[in-house]
Amino acid sequence: MWAEEYLPSGMTALIVALVPIFVAALEAWAFDAGRLPVRGLAGLALGIGGTAVLLWPKIISGSRMGRLELMGAGILAGVSLSWALGSILSHRWTLSVDVFTAAAWQMTLAGLMNTTIALAWHKFQRAQWTPQGFGAIAYLVVFGSWVGFTAYIWLLEHVPPPKVATYAYVNPIVAVFLGWLLLHEKVDAYMLAGTVIIIAAVALVNTSKLKREAQSAAREAVDTPAVTASGD
Repeated sequence: MWAEEYLPSGMTALIVALVPIFVAALEAWAFDAGRLPVRGLAGLALGIGGTAVLLWPKIISGSRMGRLELMGAGILAGVSLSWALGSILSHRWTLSVDVFTAAAWQMTLAGLMNTTIALAWHKFQRAQWTPQGFGAIAYLVVFGSWVGFTAYIWLLEHVPPPKVATYAYVNPIVAVFLGWLLLHEKVDAYMLAGTVIIIAAVALVNTSKLKREAQSAAREAVDTPAVTASGD
């Protein structure tokens, strides 16, 4: 939310789209889930290149606004890495409560923390309460949290993380289009090139992961000894 004070929504979505790449890298290197295939490594390199293309005008601008945009992009990359780690841990850990209760606790505790920070810094007194602002908050509560986040947590319990992360194919395209249509955000050649490169990178990483999982499952099926049952 802080980063979007300085970055357009389309660019924000493109940087957050790196989550599947972070998921693949963390699983391969931090959780020893197997070496990342060549296609996955190519996707990782392509993702880094796409991010550089996306941010290139900010890198060379040298202006204060450009530095703030780069800081916002760095924060987004960091929280995307944190989101990827949380997604992996959520899939691996066995919870003592169902996924809907877990999602409720996450959103409740996060809301309490943000409210505490806002109160401590006197943010509520400075807020401008407009009908448009209330509408935005209501939309984010219902569709961003209740529907979207709960669905995401449920999927993590039933589907492998690389498959869940395929939402990143769609989010950037929708965000860039809606940012251009509703907020009149500028879509230049760097934005278009970065969009294509990052989505291609995510596709490479995800397909390499899914292929590796299929091969692993096939090997397990072959190595599993047949069990013969007999009855009296």
